[in-house]
Amino acid sequence: MSKLKTLDRALHILDFFTEENKSWGLRELAEKAKINHTVLYRILSTFEEHGFVNKNVETGKYELGLKFWKYNFLLQDKIKSKDLFKPYMKHLVEETNETVYLSWLEGYEAVCVDIVHSNNNIKYDVKIGMYKPLYAGASNKIILAYLDKELQKEILSKELKVYTNETVTNRDKLLLDLKTIKDNGWCITYGEFNENIVGISVPLFDFRNRVFGSLNVAGPMYRMNDEKIENILKKLLKTKEKINNNLKDILFVLNNSY
Repeated sequence: MSKLKTLDRALHILDFFTEENKSWGLRELAEKAKINHTVLYRILSTFEEHGFVNKNVETGKYELGLKFWKYNFLLQDKIKSKDLFKPYMKHLVEETNETVYLSWLEGYEAVCVDIVHSNNNIKYDVKIGMYKPLYAGASNKIILAYLDKELQKEILSKELKVYTNETVTNRDKLLLDLKTIKDNGWCITYGEFNENIVGISVPLFDFRNRVFGSLNVAGPMYRMNDEKIENILKKLLKTKEKINNNLKDILFVLNNSY
């Protein structure tokens, strides 16, 4: 087994420690994970050595270790930082009467970290903590457009799932789309990730001018005519400039959170 496969298997074991299952015996976890007992023991012993799990002396079961507290503290600044975008998001909702949300780059995906809903009965609804692929939808493609070209190709070399009839999965077309998006400095998509939803997005950059996320407005297609889309895009671009001018210190914190 290659080192990468071994690492992948080991990290997958951590996914079994959840709110519902906070501790595991060796045999029950081996059965659940469908992994050889001896192999699992080696993995858990390595995690235990580095503080990622510990074995409860009373129950004999394995639990997550204190090392995760260290990473929790490291993430606090990043988690709190997104709150400083809230006033800009609320103002955008007031101006556009559509849902506004914030996405951050996380590995090869984008994750929604905050959202402000519009007051409309029918509106775009995305869940905080929801991960999306970088190749589908405006909030994701705008991030992908500003990543290194080799990284773009690596991301697009993986399986590209079809979410709607409008999802683009042709790699050559996607690369051309990304070039156009970067040249424009914004992205608009029609029903690529969610049917009948228009997404309008601009990139967010850290103080080193590296993309770390996107600011996004989304709403149902029937409400988003060309005039409204153009108006929303202007307000998004203006808000992005305000963020860049007013949150330089926060962008520095975000840069050092990765």
